[in-house]
Amino acid sequence: MKNFFKNGFYVIDLLYCTNIHNGEFWKDILYVLKFHSRKLRNILLNYDAFGIGLRISNFAVLDLNKFSYILELKKWLMCNNFYIKSLNGFPYGFFSSNYIKDDVYFPNWSNFNRYLYTRRLILFFSVILGKYNNGGISTVPISYKYFVYNFIYNNVYIKSVKYLCNLIILLFNVYFNKKILLHLDVEPEPDCVVSNTSDFIFFFKKWLISRCEIYLVLFFPFYKKNVIFSIFDYIKICFDFCHSAVQFETLKQSFNSIFIFDVNFGKFQISSALKLDLKFYNNINIFSYLPETPYVHQVIGNTFYGDIITYKDISLSFLFLYKKNFMEYRVHYHVPIFLEFYGIFESTQKYIIDIINFIKNKKGNFLFEIETYTFDILPCYLKLNVLYSLKREYEWLLKKL
Repeated sequence: MKNFFKNGFYVIDLLYCTNIHNGEFWKDILYVLKFHSRKLRNILLNYDAFGIGLRISNFAVLDLNKFSYILELKKWLMCNNFYIKSLNGFPYGFFSSNYIKDDVYFPNWSNFNRYLYTRRLILFFSVILGKYNNGGISTVPISYKYFVYNFIYNNVYIKSVKYLCNLIILLFNVYFNKKILLHLDVEPEPDCVVSNTSDFIFFFKKWLISRCEIYLVLFFPFYKKNVIFSIFDYIKICFDFCHSAVQFETLKQSFNSIFIFDVNFGKFQISSALKLDLKFYNNINIFSYLPETPYVHQVIGNTFYGDIITYKDISLSFLFLYKKNFMEYRVHYHVPIFLEFYGIFESTQKYIIDIINFIKNKKGNFLFEIETYTFDILPCYLKLNVLYSLKREYEWLLKKL
């Protein structure tokens, strides 16, 4: 089995994200790599270099003040033929706790702690990347919108751009001194300030480019002509298949706008959302089929009138189910990609297939990251062994590539 694909059109590097495994502190992360990741590679019979998308919390990256830990990791990666090409810098704190919900979005990009955390990730990544000269760090979509009052949206944008501009300068210096191209990949998600592709382009064009251009020219007057291009190099979109599908984005809507505005893809995160055709299920309590979990599971409904209505979580959607003329529900629930049906639900697997087929006809380098993390909290009748489920995800995806 291999996880690197190249033909005349595209190059795809395939990783899996370690956020499926519990691990908040550095000793936990080393255990994840040495036990789970190595065991997964053995199950896959992969003897080539094996790619990982490493989820690393602020607790863990603070542990890395001890440089001996970084040296230990570099040595282990080299001796065992692993490489890290992607960091998950979205959850700042605990991700595997009993209750996380909307805490996963905190701190947002208007908070100095988000800036410090991401800065630490960049410095860590610039040391650990090894022979690979580029990599991406996914991050929160500016803010969870329920953290922000309407009248201070502009303040959130202004502070976020300030911190991002400072990190663009750091990323430029990393490239200038080490010839390592790192980028921040903003990950649109339902109910966030940047919730979809259109929101990302709005933020990128109206706020990031216009303000960063002025800011960067002050620091790099000799670099004036290429300032805008540097923003495109260092801030990219993390395209999450589940997040896009759950919001009823079409392939044409999302990809055409990205290509028109020359926005760059940082990476693609691959998992399925759930959908339910309500023509066949009247007055159904979907909460009974998908019980409460530690995570936020936004539910988005498409009505007969063409309206798209979003509920903050599964339990809230049931309160309004009888009052709206819905055609279909989609649920933000990162489920394994190899199954088309989950009980009464369908997955958005076809959306994944459509995007893969689209990308296979495009020229470029693409980073694919399997990011299913709900194995442990799936209902009992859907629960599968984590590592063997990951094996099935790899096998399914490899056939499509």
